[in-house]
Amino acid sequence: MTIRPLRRSTDETTGDNPEGHFCVLGSGPVAETIARRLHADGHAVTAIGDAADAADHRTVRGDPTDLRQLEAADIDTDSTVIVATPRDERNLLLAQLVQTHFDATDVVVRVNDPDRHDPVAAAGHDPFCVTTVLSAVLVDELTRPAYEHS
Repeated sequence: MTIRPLRRSTDETTGDNPEGHFCVLGSGPVAETIARRLHADGHAVTAIGDAADAADHRTVRGDPTDLRQLEAADIDTDSTVIVATPRDERNLLLAQLVQTHFDATDVVVRVNDPDRHDPVAAAGHDPFCVTTVLSAVLVDELTRPAYEHS
């Protein structure tokens, strides 16, 4: 499983922000941490979720399946949308909604079950499997030689 590089060159973007805008859909620790990290790295971020309430980046409080909420996030073709709700089925639905209504071409979708990676990729989205990423990072950390830890 790999995520294709999503960074586009300045020539490929049209907005004021050369790397585009990130929109994170979903509530919960995964979505909130992604939004905070992107913002901390200097990116323009909008988070949409039922519990969206961050002081450091733009938020739209509400259901990300509501088209009015998505419109309020100013999603366009230069946006990278990260769909990160806790439910795989909802994530695929949201990804399809965003791609259909907003012509977003960069849609990254959270999956919890590694078996759902390929169907999400076949639908034209970039899946990231929380289970696979977490287990790979943990195994790498546990098996790294002790001198690399210092």
